[in-house]
Amino acid sequence: MDVKELAEKLTPDKFKSPYNRWATHIGAENLLKLIEHEGGKPIHLPTLHTLMKEVIKQRIVAEYAAGEVTIQTLADKYDLSKNTIQSYISESKAKARRE
Repeated sequence: MDVKELAEKLTPDKFKSPYNRWATHIGAENLLKLIEHEGGKPIHLPTLHTLMKEVIKQRIVAEYAAGEVTIQTLADKYDLSKNTIQSYISESKAKARRE
């Protein structure tokens, strides 16, 4: 039996907690795919804040690299300190040198 067939037989209420909530949110088939690939491993899911922070970091670095904005402008735009903006840019440059 493959994941799709199993998902058709399993509704979210058939899973134990917290997996029943996960199945409700992402669907039984997607939960089974996650279990198929990551089952038995400890898993840590980031918060939305963490994911948004990464997107904002990428935007800041891209805007700065385009050369049309200053660190102060970016700090004001994203409501961050100049030191934080400089840190993001420095991290990006260091990562680029390692790659």
